[in-house]
Amino acid sequence: MVNKNIISIHCCTKDRWSELYGMLITLQNQTFKDWDLILLDESQTPITQSYFINALLNRIKLEGHKVKLLRNNISNGVCAARQMLIDKDNFNNKYTCRLDDDVILENSYIEK
Repeated sequence: MVNKNIISIHCCTKDRWSELYGMLITLQNQTFKDWDLILLDESQTPITQSYFINALLNRIKLEGHKVKLLRNNISNGVCAARQMLIDKDNFNNKYTCRLDDDVILENSYIEK
């Protein structure tokens, strides 16, 4: 069954913790709140070792969003990473939005 009007947010990242943190903050501040996050980490050092990113992901979960964190130790490029996100998305949401890890969103981006 498809979850109507909920958006799956797909994002892959590689060794850009500060950019990812900024994107997650702007995602959290969206006026449209019905979204779930799938994040693929291909970093040399896992992003889960960042206290700030861990704290932010936990806060996002507490706000009611589903968060799925995937780890890929071998980077095959951005196209393969994006395909992996599509393949691993089992949220059954009606819509999908792909975001780069360095994007700064205006507050109504997803709503629009």
